Amino acid sequence: MKLEDIIKGTYSYKNGKLYVDGNVDLGRLELKEIPYDFHYVSGWFDCEHNQLTSLAGCPKKIGRSFDCDDNQLTSLAGCPKEIGGYFNCRNNQLTSLEGCPKIIGEWFDCNNNQLVSLAGCPKEIGGSFDCNNNQLVSLAGCPKKIDGWFDCRNNPYLVSLDEINDDIRNKLVLDYEQLERINEREKIKYLLNI
Repeated sequence: MKLEDIIKGTYSYKNGKLYVDGNVDLGRLELKEIPYDFHYVSGWFDCEHNQLTSLAGCPKKIGRSFDCDDNQLTSLAGCPKEIGGYFNCRNNQLTSLEGCPKIIGEWFDCNNNQLVSLAGCPKEIGGSFDCNNNQLVSLAGCPKKIDGWFDCRNNPYLVSLDEINDDIRNKLVLDYEQLERINEREKIKYLLNI
């Protein structure tokens, strides 16, 4: 595959790594690994809908957004450390969010994985945080700041909201079945938004 086929913009090499002024589209190419070693992409980086098991080769910094959804990832090791836009890692086999960036400029989507914990997740999200359809037992480790909603629906083992602050609680989205499992004190606080 030629760089000209996947890069929408200009690029240069520095110390064996690619610096891209523009976007990188590696989506839907049946890749098992990232074929180049990227360092910086000013726009978005898309490696969704492949067969990736590792994010080795991904840029360290992305000016806009990062899509690695619909792969076979079990870890976010090697993912970008700085993201100006959104971060989408849904529909993988992730069991942990360790290694992901600490600040996300827009929304963060990790739904449809196998997460049991939010340990390692971003501390600040400039949009919404979607962690529905996982196996979460607790919200410990959740972000300290979310500017949008916090979607935790369809986590069948979640039974407590003790670990979240009131600002985050006010943004929480749960389903009816979860509310039934949560103890009465937590249910009242959630329903009254206090």
